Amino acid sequence: ARVTFDFASIPGLNLQASNIQFTYRGQDIVFDVAFRLDEQRDVIASGRVDLQPQQQVLLENLQLRFENETWQLLLPATVTYGDEYRVSNFLLYTDDQQIAVDGVIDPDGFQNLIVTVENFELETVTDLLGYEGLAGTLNGSLAMTGPASDPVAEGTLLLDVIAQEEAIGDGRIALRYEDRRIAVDALLTNTTGGTLDVDGYVPVNLALAPTDSAATVNGNVIGQGIELQANEAAPAGGVNLTV
Repeated sequence: ARVTFDFASIPGLNLQASNIQFTYRGQDIVFDVAFRLDEQRDVIASGRVDLQPQQQVLLENLQLRFENETWQLLLPATVTYGDEYRVSNFLLYTDDQQIAVDGVIDPDGFQNLIVTVENFELETVTDLLGYEGLAGTLNGSLAMTGPASDPVAEGTLLLDVIAQEEAIGDGRIALRYEDRRIAVDALLTNTTGGTLDVDGYVPVNLALAPTDSAATVNGNVIGQGIELQANEAAPAGGVNLTV
């Protein structure tokens, strides 16, 4: 089957053109996708979805064009889905920049996921997010471990910030999620030597499964999961940040 269209809009994103082809072959689906975000950005992806015996997406090719840069996979990547979600060999790179994801997210078991970013140029996406003129580089890593009911995540981000082609400063942000709150330790330094130090925590519930200490209403667990609905209980306590 083949699907094409000249324009489509989804929340926060407009697609100027798209070409989607897929072939069902009994136990798998072969796909080939190409679409244009704007005159400077294109996405091309191809691969195969294995339906049996193992539920898996094999991403054989992924190319992202951002102006004069083309990001691509170093090797074919796989995403296994079902009882758990496992990402293997996902490494996008261009020149000296790269983004890598590897590991497993298990809603019924233990987590072991790591995300790393090296020399990512912020101007690649800042205008898409409404921050045109903001640039710089981002380095960092984030690792998630622990059981689904009480995961632990820890990482560090290093930033060099440029605004309107003028260097603003740099920063180091250390984050740790544990016990239903994110601890923040950040130091930002501008080019004149001034500093901004932020230390403390923000309560948030990122549990992937109910915990023994979860609150209940009419026997139903509330306040669990990544998304908190308006009628659910948020983690106890308030924001505690010192600037």
